[in-house]
Amino acid sequence: MPTVWPILFAAIFGDAIKWFAYWRLERGIKLQPLDRLLSSQTLGSTLVTIIIHRSVGLVASFLLAIWSLSPLGSQAVLRVLTVETPTAAAIGNLSYADPGLAELWDGTGPFCCESGSDERFRTIIGVYNSALFRPDIATQYNKKSQQYNRAISMLGGPERAGRDLALDAWGNIRIPALHRLDGYDPLEPDKWIDIPPDQPQVLNYSSLIGLSYRGIPSDFIGNTTMTVNQSYHRFQCSPWVIEHPDQHPDRRSPWLDKHYPTITSFAFNKSLTSYFDIMKDGLHGKGSTYFFAATPGPFKFDTTTQPGNPKIPLDQRHLLLGSRGRLDTNDTDSILSFTSSAIKTEYIQASISCRSFGTSNKRICAVDRMRRNPSPLYPELVTAFESSTLASHFSMRWPGALEGGYHAQSATLTETFLLDPATKLGNGDSVKLALPVLSKLPVDVFEDRLGLLVNTFFRATTRYSSTLGLIEDLFNETLPADVLEAGTHRVEGEMSYFTSPIYVLSTTWMVIYFVSASMLAVAAVAAFFLRFSCRAPEVLGSVVSMTRDSEFFQDVVRGESSTRAGSEVSKELARSSVMLGDVWGDRSVGRIALMPAGMGQRVKVNRLYE
Repeated sequence: MPTVWPILFAAIFGDAIKWFAYWRLERGIKLQPLDRLLSSQTLGSTLVTIIIHRSVGLVASFLLAIWSLSPLGSQAVLRVLTVETPTAAAIGNLSYADPGLAELWDGTGPFCCESGSDERFRTIIGVYNSALFRPDIATQYNKKSQQYNRAISMLGGPERAGRDLALDAWGNIRIPALHRLDGYDPLEPDKWIDIPPDQPQVLNYSSLIGLSYRGIPSDFIGNTTMTVNQSYHRFQCSPWVIEHPDQHPDRRSPWLDKHYPTITSFAFNKSLTSYFDIMKDGLHGKGSTYFFAATPGPFKFDTTTQPGNPKIPLDQRHLLLGSRGRLDTNDTDSILSFTSSAIKTEYIQASISCRSFGTSNKRICAVDRMRRNPSPLYPELVTAFESSTLASHFSMRWPGALEGGYHAQSATLTETFLLDPATKLGNGDSVKLALPVLSKLPVDVFEDRLGLLVNTFFRATTRYSSTLGLIEDLFNETLPADVLEAGTHRVEGEMSYFTSPIYVLSTTWMVIYFVSASMLAVAAVAAFFLRFSCRAPEVLGSVVSMTRDSEFFQDVVRGESSTRAGSEVSKELARSSVMLGDVWGDRSVGRIALMPAGMGQRVKVNRLYE
C-alpha cells in the first residue's frame, strides 16, 4: 500500500486538476493560472513550475500543499499502526560476594594453620593460575609494551577486547582500578565516573578475578543494574634502590643495613626453598632471585617499627620487595633492586549493568559507573596484613605461586609478569632464563602490576567456590541473613524486561492519513462531475490539438469537426509526420512553427527568426 499510494494519488488528483483546468477554460481563465494548473500534474512538476516562474502565488501554494499529501499519506500508511514491545520494571533480590578484610583475617581461612594448608593451597594456586594464564593479561598496565597491540588484535580488536575483559574466566564481573579511569580526579574521589557500556574500552582492573553474583535467572531476557561495595589493595612504591652486592667486600647490602636494621631472616631462596639470614651470611647463590618482605622474623611483617628507627610506631604498612637480576646471561655482576611499597585499602562503589539474553546467548555485564566509597567499612590504612598469619603465609606462598618448581638460574614467573605481562605467555623456560632487573620498570607501572597480582591472589584465596560457580545455596534469596556466608551481601537490583508486543496507534499519522485520504476522495468525486460538466472538446495536452487552427495544417485537417477531441483526431492522423522547423526557409527572416514534415527547413544557427 505505501508503494501504490503515490501512484494512486497522482492518477486521481492529476486527473482532477486537468478537468478543473478544462472547466475553467470553458468559462474563461487567465493564461498564467491555466499554465500552472496544466504544469502541476505531480509534486515534482509543481516544484519545477514554482522554480521556473520564481513566484509562489495562491494557486501554486494550494497545489504544493495538496501534492505534499502524497508522500505524507504514503508514510502515514506505514506509521499509523506500529508494533511495539513495551518494557516493565521490577526489583530483583540479588546477592554478591565481597571478600573483604574480615574474610582475609578469618582464622578459618586457607592460611589458618599449617595442618592441611598445602591441600587447600593447591586449589588456590589452580584458581590463581587460571586467572593469569589468559591472553587478556597482556592488556593490563601494559600499553607501552610491543606485545600490547598484538594482544588486542588477538582478542578481536579494542571494542571486543573491552567487552570481554569486563568479565573473568568464570563470568564474574571485574572491578576497574578507580585511579586509572579517565576522568578520575584525586581531589574529588567521591565523584561518580561514567564508563559508557555502549562504548567498550580496554580498562585496567584492580584484580583479574571479578565479583561473583547471583539472583538473575538464567532464562531472563532484559537489563539489570545494581550498585555494589568493593575493596582492593593499592600500592604506592618508593623510588628504586639499586645495589651491586658482588662489588661489596662482604657481599652485604649497605642500604638494608642502614634502613632496616631490625630485619634478620627475610630472604627467600627459591633454589633451596628455604630461609636464611641474609644480614649475617650475605647473599648466597649469584644465580638466585630473591623476594624480600619487611619482617622481624621469617616472613612476618614488621607491624611495630618505622624503617630506620625501631622506636617510632608504624602508621602505615609497607611491603619491602627486592629482586636480584643481571643485565644479561653472561654478566657476573648481580643487581639488587629494592622498593618499599606503602599499602592502603581502596573502598569503592560501582554501578553494574547486565544485559541478559536468556539461554540463547552469554550475559554481558560491566561496571558503568564508579567512585570512591564515601563511607568505608574501615580506615584505608587498615589492610589485610593486619593479620600476622596472613602476612607470613603471603610472603612464603605468593612469590612462587605461579609455578610448581624452581630453578636457581631463572626468575620466577611473578618477576617476569611484573616486568612485562605479555612475556609470561611465552614458551616454557625460554621466558624465564633471563634474570630480570625490575628497577628498569617505572615505579608507577610496577606498583600497578604489583597491586593487580596481590589483589588477584587474595581473591583466589577467598570464596573460590563461589568464584568458580560451585556454590549456589549461599546466594539463595530465601535464606535468612544470618545463614548467609560471611562476605555475601544482598542488594536490590533494578530489572527491566520486555512484555508481550502490542499495537500502538499514532494519532498524528492517523490524522495525516485521513486528511490525505479525504482529499483523494474529494478529488475523485470532483473529477467525475467536472468531466461531465465540460461541453467543449478535450484539446489540452494533445499535440493534434495544436494543428486545429494552424494555417500550415489546413490540407491535413480539412473537413475535421471542431467538436472532436484531440485523442480522436490523433487516431486518424497517427501515420502523419510533423516537425518543428522553419516555415519561411526562402525568406531572409525565418519563422519557427509546427508543420507537416518536409514542408519547411530545419532550424539553423546564426539565422534570424521573427
